[in-house]
Amino acid sequence: AGHAVTPMSRTVDPVTVDGRLDEKTWIAAQPMDDFRYVVTIRDTPRKPEEAYDPPAKLRTAWDDANLYLAFTCAKADGKVVDAADDGSTFVAMRGTHVEFMVTAPALKGRYYHAAISHAGRAYSALTENGKMRDLTKKLPMKFAVADAPDAWTVEVAIPLAAFGGAKEGDLWKIDASVASADRKGKIRGYGSLCGYGLHLPDYWPIVSFGQASDLFRNGGFETLGAPPPKGEGGKFLNGRNWTFLSGKVPTEWFYQQNGGTAEAVKGDAAEGETFLRLTPPAKGSPLFLLQELNAYPASATKLTMSFFARGKGEVKAVSLHSRPGEKQLVSQPVRLDSAEWKRHSVELPLEGGHPYKMMFRLQSFGNPVDVDGIELK
Repeated sequence: AGHAVTPMSRTVDPVTVDGRLDEKTWIAAQPMDDFRYVVTIRDTPRKPEEAYDPPAKLRTAWDDANLYLAFTCAKADGKVVDAADDGSTFVAMRGTHVEFMVTAPALKGRYYHAAISHAGRAYSALTENGKMRDLTKKLPMKFAVADAPDAWTVEVAIPLAAFGGAKEGDLWKIDASVASADRKGKIRGYGSLCGYGLHLPDYWPIVSFGQASDLFRNGGFETLGAPPPKGEGGKFLNGRNWTFLSGKVPTEWFYQQNGGTAEAVKGDAAEGETFLRLTPPAKGSPLFLLQELNAYPASATKLTMSFFARGKGEVKAVSLHSRPGEKQLVSQPVRLDSAEWKRHSVELPLEGGHPYKMMFRLQSFGNPVDVDGIELK
């Protein structure tokens, strides 16, 4: 399995948010229609296989100002059942409704969770997980619901500014779910694009703004920025116990809290202008650089990491694989013993789930090692 990327096209004509989905933009947009019954993963997880009934489709588009979503939901038995409005915060998630979750890099692991019911009620909040949300931070979205004899539709426009903006090539994650109610208003089951619980961003589909960007970012260490504020990054604090000898360090990388020394050095690089000099703790602990992966083709059977290095020690290329309920590491070691730049390459099979992070693990017992040109294919 893999994260196939669904490209989002730019709008080809102005989108009027009226719920009718009759613009050329929606006719041309690639639909995501693989809604599967949501599988509970509390005990023994299983892969969801059953297609959701009644079927649904989600289309996405964008322009310089907005992200657009368009749902087409078939009616169960040709009917729609709404829940009574009890005035509660979550009434939009009762009765027949759709939900969507959107995360972007600028949200730093958080995401917006929103719901719109067939009855036209709405909910949204900035969310950290299924139990932690900020109800004061809502999506400034505009939406409309429309009815047809055999389906109902939802059209949504959300300012890109709510997610920190977007540009061509950016990759975001979007999951969506649909729920239909029986004659008594009881939910008959949820269908989602990822097929698992709704609050599991690791498994959400990936969408690209136009042509997708690279799988791996800043492997040549040419883009530099301020060192991460110590304490940022949740459980494994980014930059904690690290010493940054240069005023700026390569961006896009997560410096895991085991610690070490990092210095961005200009000149004498294997490629480009800058390389990264890394020194693990002298006590013998390895240092870890991590990066979340972008998407890769669903048909891929392996990842290949290559890099330049000079110095003495051992590097392990590690792919963190996961599926709901379990995680595993796939790693390959490389011995380093050269005072000159040398290119290395290792293959990591894509088995037992999909990789969501790539780790560069270095152990050299306090000896500096120079690294440059990390690539992932």
